[in-house]
Amino acid sequence: MNKADWIFYDGNIYTVNDSFEKVEAIVIKDDKIVDVGDSDTLLKRWNSKEKINLKGFTIIPGIIDAHCHLISYSTEMEPIDLTGVRGVDEMIERIQIYKKQHPDVTFIYGRGWDQNLFPNMQMPNNKLLNIYFPDIPVYLKRVDAHAALANDAALKLANINVDTKVENGIIEVKNEELTGILIDKAMELVESHIPHLPKSAKISSLLKLQEQALSYGITAINEAGINSEDIYLLDSLQSEDKWVLRVFGMLTPNDDNIENILKNGVYKNNKIIVNSVKLYADGALGSRSAYLYEPYSDDHNNRGLLLFDEYNFNYIAELCIKYKYQIATHAIGDAAVGTILDWYSKYLTPENDLRWRIEHSQLVNPMDLDKFNKYKIIPSVQPIHAIEDMEWAPLRLGNRIKYAYSYKNLYLQNNILAIGTDFPVSHLNPYNNFCAAVFRKNISGYPIDGFLAEQALSKTEALKSMTIGGAYANFSENTIGSIEIGKKADFVIINKDIMNVTTPQDLSNTYAIATFIDGIPVFILKGNKLF
Repeated sequence: MNKADWIFYDGNIYTVNDSFEKVEAIVIKDDKIVDVGDSDTLLKRWNSKEKINLKGFTIIPGIIDAHCHLISYSTEMEPIDLTGVRGVDEMIERIQIYKKQHPDVTFIYGRGWDQNLFPNMQMPNNKLLNIYFPDIPVYLKRVDAHAALANDAALKLANINVDTKVENGIIEVKNEELTGILIDKAMELVESHIPHLPKSAKISSLLKLQEQALSYGITAINEAGINSEDIYLLDSLQSEDKWVLRVFGMLTPNDDNIENILKNGVYKNNKIIVNSVKLYADGALGSRSAYLYEPYSDDHNNRGLLLFDEYNFNYIAELCIKYKYQIATHAIGDAAVGTILDWYSKYLTPENDLRWRIEHSQLVNPMDLDKFNKYKIIPSVQPIHAIEDMEWAPLRLGNRIKYAYSYKNLYLQNNILAIGTDFPVSHLNPYNNFCAAVFRKNISGYPIDGFLAEQALSKTEALKSMTIGGAYANFSENTIGSIEIGKKADFVIINKDIMNVTTPQDLSNTYAIATFIDGIPVFILKGNKLF
């Protein structure tokens, strides 16, 4: 008999191979999958150190979160969680609790508020913050991280006044007074003053978030914006066997990163790969800074912001082609998507295999849709955003809403999507994304008829987009993304058969029983009945 390390049998295993084959058993030797098939055959063919009777539980390939900010979030000063607040008064309550717990704090940083949850659905101002916190800088990021509210102490620290101008950003002034609202590039003026975390705190935060990702069955992430300092930190943790998650980094194209990383070619050190550059074309719909062809339906003098010009794009594009880097551009508004598609088209032939990406692709004008197909451009999307935005997005877009969050149309361009969570903008739980993609509803089943339900993906399309689609988007489809002989043994045993659920509620409380990377169990649920 052949020798192996693990045999998993009597299971419900979705291989996500080309034919989407389902099998009962898989065999692992070293870091590879060496056999797949029915249980009886594989048990007769292989002698294994470990034999795990799956008892009907489901295995899927390791989930690839195709767009998140896990590394950058973990290396920020720990923010106060403002998720779900209904106004500035609730922000103040949470800040006061934090301040009591951290009496020596010299800078207050929070994130997660969304004015669409406020009674008037209007952007807040900093008047109450100035009353309650006159002497300490307070900086509170919106949920999408494209707008922030700063008190006067923070504005003063950043030398911002009513006459300050910022290219590709907005410093809001009303009645000749600063409101405290900063949008896109203007935010950087204050963010440069946020205290840095000590290295030990960064590492602690990183490892906690890694554990959370592994507990969902996430085995690889696309870090949407990474710097050389964090690349080297991950490498050091990897060398100490503390970091196991695969990271495909999108490089932030500042001078340091270009000189020290990009110009040395693709960066690859075991599980840490940096082979793309992250650009920003615009802001976000929630803060009305996504770049539109026509003005916002609820702000008739505003089309949003184009954050990048063609001259600078060409400079980055030529570097990326020379050093074999992919380009991944954040584009949410239809004009941003259309502009980037046109800029891409000057470099991409219909036969290209550069796999340039557009991150988010939330609003796509019909006249631009087929350019994804023509130039083989990969849409990287977050279905959960459709559900999070559905109450207010129609107010922003009016009749254009029918062209928003059009994941089915995007999938059909090349039969490829890469799905991610956009953590921490949205929760790291990938099954919420699966629910949104398939049912166009939240996990509670709302709305009853689904939001823009005609754009739902099939379960097969959704699972492909969370696994092999993400692998393809990272040039890794030959090594990860499916359960096939010769590929890396990256997979997850989950507690539910997500391919046979019939309602969103069926997906609630879905979690990993065990997660494997390179044939090694990197997460095992305590108290499970399999191991």
